[in-house]
Amino acid sequence: PAYTETRPEALRQHCEMIRSTGIARVDRGFDDEVSSLAAPIFDAEGLAIGAIAVALPVVRATDAKRAAIRDPLIAAAQAATHSLGGSRQRPSVSYRQA
Repeated sequence: PAYTETRPEALRQHCEMIRSTGIARVDRGFDDEVSSLAAPIFDAEGLAIGAIAVALPVVRATDAKRAAIRDPLIAAAQAATHSLGGSRQRPSVSYRQA
């Protein structure tokens, strides 16, 4: 889709934002009518092994709705991490230059 970000620097910035907020947000990334939020699930080494995501119609994806989803989504991902013996400690990450 036209909304898929492919520029390496923009992707690096997006990853940094995800690390700082704990949430990934994509609007119209795979469908023009869908907005998504996701939180990572970590293994015992602190590596992301999956995610829990919520998708909603773009027309309903207000800031208030996203705010209402944010904390329960993070809590669910943290609970999944814990139940799998995972750790929320995230390793430092370096990026290859594209």
